[in-house]
Amino acid sequence: MSILGLLCLLFALIAALILVLYGLQRRELRSIAQLSQQLQSIASGGRLPERVELGSDKAEIAGLVTAVNDLLTRAAAARSTIPPRHPDCSPTWATAFTKRCWCIAR
Repeated sequence: MSILGLLCLLFALIAALILVLYGLQRRELRSIAQLSQQLQSIASGGRLPERVELGSDKAEIAGLVTAVNDLLTRAAAARSTIPPRHPDCSPTWATAFTKRCWCIAR
């Protein structure tokens, strides 16, 4: 085999390696984009889901999904402990410290 043939084979292997790395990067970016879309829908006032569902082989992405799910669990627990407002009370009567309105406290 000549030098030119060996160089062509080397460049073909390098090109194949670059294509494989590009494909792996696109797959991970796709999972990050899915996570970003789910978080944006939650942040824009959408309903609070119980969990964010996303499967990934990367430990960083799986750790991020676990952290988001823990935050969603905490938010759901905090949301369930806030008592409902009295229907006669306006928002100006409700206090942030007591989490209830003044007309009930009278």
